[in-house]
Amino acid sequence: MGQRLNLGIRKKSKILANSYYHWSAYTASAFELVDIAYNYLKTHSREPELMRCIHALEETGAGLEQQEFEYVQSRRDLCRKIFNKATDRNEGLLAISPRGIQDTEDWAEETAYIDIDDPENPKFYFWVVWSMDEDNFMEDYPDSQDDIVDYTFDPDDELTYPQLCQYVKDLCDGKAVRYQGRIYKEIA
Repeated sequence: MGQRLNLGIRKKSKILANSYYHWSAYTASAFELVDIAYNYLKTHSREPELMRCIHALEETGAGLEQQEFEYVQSRRDLCRKIFNKATDRNEGLLAISPRGIQDTEDWAEETAYIDIDDPENPKFYFWVVWSMDEDNFMEDYPDSQDDIVDYTFDPDDELTYPQLCQYVKDLCDGKAVRYQGRIYKEIA
């Protein structure tokens, strides 16, 4: 389950830039990419917003393909900037054009978003897990009761950075997370 990851940076639900990674839709590797992008966003707050988003994804190893370079050249605000060239889909294919962003979304099996509506307190959507109804989980994994952690926040909804870190840590430590009758587990 899950190989192809889409990592997007959004503002007011509009994707400013995203990247496709062919072998990164696993909980731990996806979190590493989110963390790299987040740390760039956090430490470069004075950079113009779109450039900051692009550079944050470039920090993960992603780069632009030829079609995206052509799009960049058509934009007055971007045509004189320097961007990383994509090496391959495993390292990340970065998109900023409407078509490129849609293609990246369409290819994904799992998705993570960083919402920068409030640049000082971004929110995270991290859907790089598998989940199932608690009754089905207990039927399939009857000996897992001791490995379940109950959450008071919805893992499918927006998460703060500390919540995201705790969530991923619990999952990667082999725990199952329970929230209102759903069980979430790591994609490994």
